[in-house]
Amino acid sequence: MWATSTSYPSPSTSLKSMLSLEYDLVPGHALGPFVIGSSLWTVLEYLREAKVSYPQVNVKYDSENPVTSPVVLHILPYIDLLFSGFSQKLHTISVRRLRPARQGMPVVLLYRNETLAASDHPLRKAGVTKYFGPTYPGETMRYPGVWFGFQEDGEDISTSSKATAMEDRNLEVKKIVICQKDQEASNEDSMGEVRECQVMAGAVARVIVKVSHTLSPFMDTKKTLQPHKGISLFFYPSNTSPIHIRFGATAEDLSYDLGPPLRVFYKEDDRMDIHSTSRLSGTIEETDCELNLRIRLFD
Repeated sequence: MWATSTSYPSPSTSLKSMLSLEYDLVPGHALGPFVIGSSLWTVLEYLREAKVSYPQVNVKYDSENPVTSPVVLHILPYIDLLFSGFSQKLHTISVRRLRPARQGMPVVLLYRNETLAASDHPLRKAGVTKYFGPTYPGETMRYPGVWFGFQEDGEDISTSSKATAMEDRNLEVKKIVICQKDQEASNEDSMGEVRECQVMAGAVARVIVKVSHTLSPFMDTKKTLQPHKGISLFFYPSNTSPIHIRFGATAEDLSYDLGPPLRVFYKEDDRMDIHSTSRLSGTIEETDCELNLRIRLFD
């Protein structure tokens, strides 16, 4: 069972017609701002800041197993982003409907500073060969880190054996998939984790809770765990020294070790309502005491 959440209202039609989206296609690495290995949080932050360019985003995951389920972002109507289940890193990028008929801004794909595909410049099989060279025959054209398909999902338009060479060369690309290079050649799970790459530098790789061990008075070979003492944060790249944080550390110590927060959330303390002068009238107004408390807590 897949749960879906939708965000962002659509902008006006007049605004849509004035905009277009350009993406640099880098096989095995990225499609424009979407980079293989990026975290789900980073991509959602980007989409939230670019609401005009991406008016409708659907988030899908398995509601029966949300912790380890892969996450799919459907950026309507043309991009699908698959994130791995455990680390939630961008695993696969899929581009479909390169020429949206009714909704969505025009899409322009660039490859090495040349226009690969656009609404008035459809990408065909001959164009793929021109830019990427020959490859093994099949229903798709596959290259390291990228492959091209000639039919939509669920569509059955296999090329007839009687089709001429010219008709075959003019087949229009309907789908482009970008993934890490050598992914298909290896024995890795296609829905597995993303291999470590440069974009992960500085991100948290794993967290270990530190506990103290003491010998049990009943069995010398058995150890009991005492209350948690802190955590150890391990970062990418894997050879980076971990950061050890003990419970009880000050906010200044955490800011020094981890840097400034990406976002600050403010929470009102309901206990300060007692100081409100309008409490008897049933309305609550913010007082100087409440404001000062927020500054002390979150500055």
